[in-house]
Amino acid sequence: MKDLKNSVELVNLKDAPIRGVVCSPNEDVPNPNEKSEIKITCKDDANSVSANVGGTLSYLCPAGCKDVVDEQVHEGKNKKFSEHSSICRAAIYSGVAKDSEETVVMIKLSKVKGEFVSQTGDANSVKSEKCLEVTGKVFEFISKSKEEECPNLSP
Repeated sequence: MKDLKNSVELVNLKDAPIRGVVCSPNEDVPNPNEKSEIKITCKDDANSVSANVGGTLSYLCPAGCKDVVDEQVHEGKNKKFSEHSSICRAAIYSGVAKDSEETVVMIKLSKVKGEFVSQTGDANSVKSEKCLEVTGKVFEFISKSKEEECPNLSP
């Protein structure tokens, strides 16, 4: 039996010989209500994880990233972080995550328009280092509102 959890097949319905659609509780199809965050480490940045520009992804940050000082955080304007910043340490820095517990964070990745300049700073016991990048990507943390959640389709 084909593993459907890790594959998607696109079909052009104009050319497909489909006569009907059957809806059933198929065990092989992932449940959309299940958590779908990607588990990452304190060292992972936006370059090391699969993130598309313009898209949003959820990540599960472990506890204890505050003290992983060899992983840098570069905060620029409007609470955007360089793609080279540790996602989990940036989450602690910005107050989105607590260092004492695992935390699910959502980021949105975008391209840098012009120069990205970060400043030095200190928040929640995490330091932001100064850097200048001419090209690249930045990420920002977003929150999931009730309107973005899947509706309950149960009768």
